[in-house]
Amino acid sequence: MLTRKDIHLLSKDLHTPILNWQSVSGGDISNSYKLQTKSYSVFLKTHYNKTLLNAEYLGLQAIAKTKTIRTEHPTFYILAP
Repeated sequence: MLTRKDIHLLSKDLHTPILNWQSVSGGDISNSYKLQTKSYSVFLKTHYNKTLLNAEYLGLQAIAKTKTIRTEHPTFYILAP
């Protein structure tokens, strides 16, 4: 679960205030959130397993580079405590 401290740190990393956030469903092993700033929204996925998050991050980057299917471009990943 995201805390106000987490939101504050994410706002600093994104260089913009996060105005709203909500939990979103769709996975069984990770927590996912939609973060809303003034000008855009961000999808955030958290998990305690660095290997799993890194593999998904690299996989999404590889898929995006092919330009054969539309996918989001991952920016960074965060480990859950």
